[in-house]
Amino acid sequence: KSLPVRLYCLAYSRRDRGAYRHLDSWVIGLVPFPEDVQRFLESGALTPGLERVLEMSQTLHSNPLRSDRPQLEAELDGLVARLYGLTDDDLAALRDWYAFITPRRVAAPPPDAEEDEP
Repeated sequence: KSLPVRLYCLAYSRRDRGAYRHLDSWVIGLVPFPEDVQRFLESGALTPGLERVLEMSQTLHSNPLRSDRPQLEAELDGLVARLYGLTDDDLAALRDWYAFITPRRVAAPPPDAEEDEP
């Protein structure tokens, strides 16, 4: 679930209520494979970059509550971006766009401790 692939899917998904999106299975089928992935599927040739992506993906899926998850996800985003031929500037633009389109969750104010009793 790297940022480049997630945003590609969001671009084709249909809008649901509010700022949420509904991701249909056919959208996943539209995601193009990077050349390294296509080569791996055809010949089994695993490049170091793709090998690292697979290792990180397995690590993140095996323990979703890791304390270093944000750092690993950021590294994974960078690796996947490079597989797609994106630059650091491209990835920064994707991060900015994702922050813009992501619904903000507003925390409820804490209950007032000094409520007047009737």
